[in-house]
Amino acid sequence: MPVTAAFVLALTLPFQRRGDRLRGAASMDATYFREKAETCLRLARGLSWNNPARGELTELAEEFHRQADEIEAAASPQQSRAR
Repeated sequence: MPVTAAFVLALTLPFQRRGDRLRGAASMDATYFREKAETCLRLARGLSWNNPARGELTELAEEFHRQADEIEAAASPQQSRAR
């Protein structure tokens, strides 16, 4: 069964209570994507080298890192303007 981003996100999307609101998809910041990348890499390391899911998880981790970098790059100019 191939692992896809939607499948992994559906299984690992964190929902935490903060006050009366649920936090989840709305809190997807750079830290969130870096944590997901680490989870994918940890899962990939547990698989054998010839398992196709290992490569897919590694690619997914790279995508999560790229998304985190994009979020940080987009936030950097906004932070400098706010000062």
